[in-house]
Amino acid sequence: MCIADSHLAEVQDYASAHEMWASLCGRYQRNTTATKVYLIKQLFNLKMAEGSSIGDHLNNMAELASRLALLKRSVDEEYMIAILLNSLPPSWDSFVSI
Repeated sequence: MCIADSHLAEVQDYASAHEMWASLCGRYQRNTTATKVYLIKQLFNLKMAEGSSIGDHLNNMAELASRLALLKRSVDEEYMIAILLNSLPPSWDSFVSI
């Protein structure tokens, strides 16, 4: 995690990057309806580019889900699966069976 020197004092006592991120989000991210709608739209509109890394795509999805969870708007596992399957490019159709 890369963090500005001016914020180090705020997070130096946390043991993990997740704890640090949660603390910073709690302090600086606005918990508004607009923020939640923005993150939900980002998650629902996320598409994996043809030939890109599935790992990177899953990390992007997990980051958005984590940010929503910090705002008390968790995404149900079944919805995450549906969002994932919908976000894959056509070359992944043979791996997806519904």
